[in-house]
Amino acid sequence: MFEGMPVYEPQLILDFGEWIRIIQYSGKARTIRRQSLSLVSDVSASQDAQQIQTYLRDISQYTSDNPEEEAFLKREMEQLTLVHPESVLSRYLNRQAIEPRTPGTDSIIFPFRFNLSQKAALENALTSSISVIEGPPGTGKTQTIMNIIANLVAVQGKSVAVVSNNITLHGCVPGQPGQ
Repeated sequence: MFEGMPVYEPQLILDFGEWIRIIQYSGKARTIRRQSLSLVSDVSASQDAQQIQTYLRDISQYTSDNPEEEAFLKREMEQLTLVHPESVLSRYLNRQAIEPRTPGTDSIIFPFRFNLSQKAALENALTSSISVIEGPPGTGKTQTIMNIIANLVAVQGKSVAVVSNNITLHGCVPGQPGQ
C-alpha cells in the first residue's frame, strides 16, 4: 500500500534502502520513500471469506430498482480485488467483532449547526468503524455529515472521499454542484 492505496500487481519492486522504486506492467514507475509503503495481506483469501464474498456477489445483482440496469452494488462487488485487514469488510468476512475506535472526543469541532442528536451521531461516527446517518428530510443529515468530514479532515488530518449514488450528498462538499 502506498499512502493508504493498494499498488496492484507491480511488475518489479526495487529496494534502494530508504527509497523504493515500483514499476508497473504498464511501464509507469514511481520512486517513493520506504516509510510511505506498507505491505498488507489480502484477508479475503481464506475459504470461509471467499464463500461469504461469493454469496454477497451473487445477491448483489438483485439490488437494482430497475431490472434493465446493472446494479450499482454488483459492479462494486465485481471490482473488489483486495480486502484490507483493518477494514470493516475484513472483520465481517472473517467473522470477527467490529472493534470501536478510541480517538479522544474532547477535540471535536462543530463548524456547522447541530442539535444533541447530531452531536451523538458525530461522536458515534468518530469512534466507530462504521456508522449510518439516516432520517427523514429536514433532520440535519447533511450538517451531520459535514461536521464528520470537518473533524476527519481538520482535526484528524485524514483524506476523505464522499461516495454515493444519492445526489443529496453533493451538498456536503463546498463548491460542488447541488449545493
